[in-house]
Amino acid sequence: MSLFPTDIRHQEFSGSLMGYSKKEVKDYLEDLAAELEEYQNRQEKELQRRELAQLEVRQEAVQAGSAVEELKRRGVRATFIMEGSQIETYPEIARAVHAAGHEIASHTYNHFNYNDPKNAFPERFVHEVKQTENTLRRALR
Repeated sequence: MSLFPTDIRHQEFSGSLMGYSKKEVKDYLEDLAAELEEYQNRQEKELQRRELAQLEVRQEAVQAGSAVEELKRRGVRATFIMEGSQIETYPEIARAVHAAGHEIASHTYNHFNYNDPKNAFPERFVHEVKQTENTLRRALR
């Protein structure tokens, strides 16, 4: 049976291990276990955040579909501003919007934060817009 760092809190060691004292080994493994638990907690929070974001995107897709139907019923044309990642996930919505004669505008691919200095350069913006444009072309084929 293999041990995980989080299991170390429940283990006992005799004497020394490869020249290190029992206390040094135990302290090191305690620190390692704490770091691993923190990492696992961060990963779980990130997973929850992503699941919530996916739920929001699904809800937006349903609303967009309803909006297309309502606009069609009223004979109104509109501009739908869409992210490329949403078009990738829900190409049928983009097709319905286009088929109903509405305009589709790019809201970049991932809607990243342009105020963050690492994103604040024109090449990044151009790449995002082109990526969205290519995604839309694939969706409308």
